[in-house]
Amino acid sequence: MKIKMYRKTLMITVLVMFTTLGAAHANQNHATTASPGQSGTVTLSGHLVQEKIYLHGDGIFELNLELNASQALYDPRPMEKNVDIVLVLDRSGSMQGLKMQYAKKAVLNLISLLSPGDRLSLVSYSDGVRRHCRLVNLTDHNQRMLRSMVHAIYAGGSTNLGGGLQTGIDMILQEPQGNRIRKVILISDGLANRGIVNPWDLGRMASIALEKDFSVATVGVGDSFNEQLMAHIADQGAGTYHYMENPDAFAAVFEHEFMKSRHVAATSLEVHIPKVPGVRLMSAGGFPIKELANHYAVYPGNLLSGQTRKLFLRFQASTTTRESYTLKGIWISYVSQGTFFREPLQKPFTIVWAQDENEVLSSIHKEAWEEKVIQEDYNRLREEVAADVKAGNEQEAIQKIETYIQEKKELNSRVQSDQVGKNLKEDVEDLKTMVRDTFQGSPAAVSEKRKSNAKSLQYEGYKERRSKN
Repeated sequence: MKIKMYRKTLMITVLVMFTTLGAAHANQNHATTASPGQSGTVTLSGHLVQEKIYLHGDGIFELNLELNASQALYDPRPMEKNVDIVLVLDRSGSMQGLKMQYAKKAVLNLISLLSPGDRLSLVSYSDGVRRHCRLVNLTDHNQRMLRSMVHAIYAGGSTNLGGGLQTGIDMILQEPQGNRIRKVILISDGLANRGIVNPWDLGRMASIALEKDFSVATVGVGDSFNEQLMAHIADQGAGTYHYMENPDAFAAVFEHEFMKSRHVAATSLEVHIPKVPGVRLMSAGGFPIKELANHYAVYPGNLLSGQTRKLFLRFQASTTTRESYTLKGIWISYVSQGTFFREPLQKPFTIVWAQDENEVLSSIHKEAWEEKVIQEDYNRLREEVAADVKAGNEQEAIQKIETYIQEKKELNSRVQSDQVGKNLKEDVEDLKTMVRDTFQGSPAAVSEKRKSNAKSLQYEGYKERRSKN
């Protein structure tokens, strides 16, 4: 009887361990596990924006986390940094002309940059999807073959973006990874109008990258594509979204993504936040979140050598209780140089209720608040205003900006941050001026400015908010 009970207890313990650690180990992908005491590449630190929450408020509080990838520990040996890139190229009718010319030129330039140890695959899509070649090493023979395939691509038809994306993902999963950095680069200049078109379904399609240790980068060209969709796919695919107003920037984007892959210091990066009863994680600075049985997992993407990435975690505490809350046991997991690391953040974070609003304001940490306002709040505002500009809602956009200015000025009168004051006086006022200017002129001119300015605003907000290079 005791043996049976022991076995049952052991099985439950093992099940709990796998439930808690499953997400991290799913990304380990045959990496060796760091030995106890072995120094890792990434360090994690954090600070509460405020240490008290108002008893009669909404229960919202924020935690700033900072991830730093060491420059010194990065091993630059090129044989360990080969890349797999699957290019998924839009060849719909709207790509005719300069867009297709520049796209082809950029692909040919990328082929010349890759070494024989790197692998490249080419997929193109319009109404249907064409697999031009599987992942092949860039030998002289394969370079000639790929160049011939690129020259033979012509534009025409509709935009089966989902079909192209799924095929690109399939191509990268069909080949063994080895010790490579793997990436799908999706290019589009239009709206998904064939096959799967729902943004959430396309985001879920890309999210397999989180567990299969690759990333999905997206490139939007011109002023007709869906910028929210392209950013969403990149976020869910742990990659980067690029906006190109002019197609002559294709080559620079491809080269940038290639060089980033060469200098990755940590992959499969996850931030784990144990659940606290009565507290819910609402957002993580735009990065994807998975709610698991006992904790939340946040996926901030790969870190480059020497790179710092900041996460702004927004929580909401239940207002039905008056107990204090302590966030503890936060940890990160990642793979560096073929070794799997799990590293805890030793510092706990305790937040308590306060009946006096002045007491709450006095608990604000000035530097943490500055960082949150400048990087997170302001850039989230830009993304929200971009959506209003795109929809033609000038007054809604202006009202959002005015409300933001009023709220931040009121808080800053207590915190006294020169940086926030400058941001409100210069950047936020410039944003308001841009919105007003967008809606001045003839209907045709306003239409063009709306499309272009919405994409520029959304892209800058996306890039700065997520601190992605």
